[in-house]
Formats: sequence, structure tokens, C-alpha cells
Amino acid sequence: MRRLIYSPIIKIQRLLRRKSRYWPPRLPGRGIEIGARDRPIPGIQPLYVDRFLEFAGSKCPAHVLADGSQLPFRDSSLDYVASSHLLEHLANPAGAIVEWYRAVKPGGIIYMIVPDRRLTFDCCRQRTSIAHLIEDFDRGTTASDSTHIDEFFDYVDLRALNPSITRGQVKAFPEEHRALHHSAAREGRDVNIHFHVFEREDLVSLLRALGEHPRARLRYEILDVRSFFPPDAGNGFLIAIRSRKPDQ
Repeated sequence: MRRLIYSPIIKIQRLLRRKSRYWPPRLPGRGIEIGARDRPIPGIQPLYVDRFLEFAGSKCPAHVLADGSQLPFRDSSLDYVASSHLLEHLANPAGAIVEWYRAVKPGGIIYMIVPDRRLTFDCCRQRTSIAHLIEDFDRGTTASDSTHIDEFFDYVDLRALNPSITRGQVKAFPEEHRALHHSAAREGRDVNIHFHVFEREDLVSLLRALGEHPRARLRYEILDVRSFFPPDAGNGFLIAIRSRKPDQ
């Protein structure tokens, strides 16, 4: 029988639901938030970018309909790009970060809240290696990639993913959804899973690797790194960087 695992570390989130001077963020100027859906980052006034006007029965705030990895904005035209619980849904997260870097001005901010795999239903999955993330960048991996489908459904914590699941559904649920996702990938349609899983140090290392990559050459400074973020949820981490690319 498939074993249901619920990470006890999630309990510490309840101890972290307090106000923080880092939350809500201060992101002035003209910027965007990508993939906000029904949980936009509070305290900012961005243009909302999303691929959908409606998703899973809920309306999405969307001023601009676009893929977050292919932004319809000129080079160096935005003061900030913000995202929350988005990067793990992207098949090519390194490519997305490079695209966001392209769009922000010199001195612009990239503000990323990313789930910590240890604090979510990904707790039993292995961290994605930097080598794999760079390989996806070099290959231009798309959202119809099937590489992580089996890993996701083999190791996802079903109880945390879907608390309403019954014992009778434990075996059928992942197999049914595994088949649906493989079918989507074969037909070239987007796959909606957590492609990759991270801990805070992984994203810091990815940024460093992109700084050295000949096609990326990110020039940046790290403004802030926070664990158990945001304070009202505590299941992720924050990394905010400032672009140090030269003025054009």
C-alpha cells in the first residue's frame, strides 16, 4: 500500500505567522507580478501577467496575457519582476530568470518567493541539481516536458497535496493523473506539476551559475534572503536580487 507521509516540519509554520518588516515588500515603480492567480503579493501595485484569465474555476488577475518565460516587454523597461510559488511550475526556471533579468532596468529588482521542498508536498522528492537546471536552460526545455512526471507522482506526499483523498483513492489517484500528464506531454500540451524542487541554497547556486554562463551573464547583487517566508505561510523562502547590468 502506498505510504502517506506528512512532514512534521510543516508544524513550525504555525510559529512563524507574525508580522515582518520584510513583508509586504516595497517594490516601487512600474513592475509586474507573474502568475499571481488568487494569491497576489500584498502591498505592491504591479501589472499582472498570466497565461490564463481563469484557472481551476477561479478568475486570475491578468492585465497582460503572456507566458512568464516570454515577456512582451522591451529590454530594461521594468522596475521589478515579482513572483510567488511560480518558479517550481516552470520547466525551464533558469530561462525564466534570464528573461526577467532582460526585462528589468539596471538597478531593477527580481523578487522571488519559492516553496521550500521540505515544507510542502514535495518533501520526499530529491532536490533538483544545478547541472540539471542548466541543462534545461541550454536545451530550452518546454512546459510539455515529461521528464519529471513519474518522479512527481512516485514521491509526492498525497496527504499534503490533496487532504481530501481517501484510502481507497491512494493508488488510483496518482496513476490516473500520471496517465493524464503523460498524454498531455505526448500531445505537446503543457504539463502542470512542480517540475523542480528547491531549497534556499539551490536558488542561490543557480543564480551564481547563471552569472558565469556565457549565454546569461547575470550581473546582480543579492538584496535579501529569507527562510520560512512569507511570514503568514512560512512554507517557502525569499530571494530578492538587484540587477547590476550596465546602463544602455
